[in-house]
Amino acid sequence: MGGRRVRYRVSGAGPSVVMLHGIGRSLEDW
Repeated sequence: MGGRRVRYRVSGAGPSVVMLHGIGRSLEDW
């Protein structure tokens, strides 16, 4: 990710899903 810090959560089963959020949002908002 271009040297940027990245937070991620791994849970569940099945194919991976990538969700990107904008400014002012957080992982907890999902």
